[in-house]
Amino acid sequence: MHPTVGLDRSFKPNTKVVALVCVVCLVPLIAGQGPGVDFDDLHRTEEGIYANKDRCFCPGVGGGCFGECGKKAYAAELASSENFTYGRFEARLKPSVEVDGILSAIFLFQNDSARLPGATWEEIDIEIHGMGSHGREPIQTNILTGDFEKRVETPEFFAAPGIPDDIDAQTNAVKKGFHVYAIEWTPDYVAWYFDGERLRMDAPCEAADAAGSDCQVHRLWEPMNLRLSVWPTDPELVDPDWAGSFDPAELPQTIYFDFVKVYDYNYDTKDFDLRWIDEFDTLNTTRWEMGIHTFTVNYAHFRPSNAALIKSSEADGDPQSDGSYLALSITNKNDEADMRSSNLIR
Repeated sequence: MHPTVGLDRSFKPNTKVVALVCVVCLVPLIAGQGPGVDFDDLHRTEEGIYANKDRCFCPGVGGGCFGECGKKAYAAELASSENFTYGRFEARLKPSVEVDGILSAIFLFQNDSARLPGATWEEIDIEIHGMGSHGREPIQTNILTGDFEKRVETPEFFAAPGIPDDIDAQTNAVKKGFHVYAIEWTPDYVAWYFDGERLRMDAPCEAADAAGSDCQVHRLWEPMNLRLSVWPTDPELVDPDWAGSFDPAELPQTIYFDFVKVYDYNYDTKDFDLRWIDEFDTLNTTRWEMGIHTFTVNYAHFRPSNAALIKSSEADGDPQSDGSYLALSITNKNDEADMRSSNLIR
């Protein structure tokens, strides 16, 4: 078990912060080989990759790394303890980041994808870009299949519906307010939504109206868990044309989740039945696990203390919320997370 952190004394008096505890630790996320830091003692064994005098360990094929892996910042990720095969997954999110190189993510991930040689890679993403070259269409949708050595991706970018596709309008619409993002995953299709409006829908490749990229859908059959995260891309390893070039001077940055809803897929009705809703009044430690890993192109290392539950006596200008939020932050290594409720309305 990892210790909780104390309160940030700069917080508003009417704000109570509950630090999240790592009860069960996550397996790795996305990645390349090893920690992505130049250690001169990096070596591979049957168990995985070791570096930094064996203080950094990347199990299996090296998709994710644990320990002291030389990262210069901290970030945060939660993952559901249970896995799902099909369903609808919603999150009401304020991705209040307006700088290059930072991604706010809601995604489904098959746990063994980054660990076991020959394991199939299965992942469905919604990622909101802080800025970068996609300022006019900041919402990225993606399916990843294949395996660790050779992944197949079908990324598509979207502007918020009904908003002019210029950078200022999209930034104001997407980054400065709460919106409901959703993924529907069924045997027949995968679809992505923004505030109830469908952005994209992929069907299996045998469907009459399927596009070439839709062959991804029939490769998604393993159970996956749901993950929420924010992380900075490593500017030395990531093409700036994708998400922009991250500048550590822009830290700290914080994003906010108001609620998460999970629905089961109903095979009889072809619809969805509510399984659970989490409004983050408290941390449900049987539902969520905390990230303590990193991966190659991540400038940061996930740690539990960069996630917090924020309680406010008022809803901070957000009438649809009960005033309770999950805050995920990126901080420089020597800084504390800044998750004040004032950030909710800036």
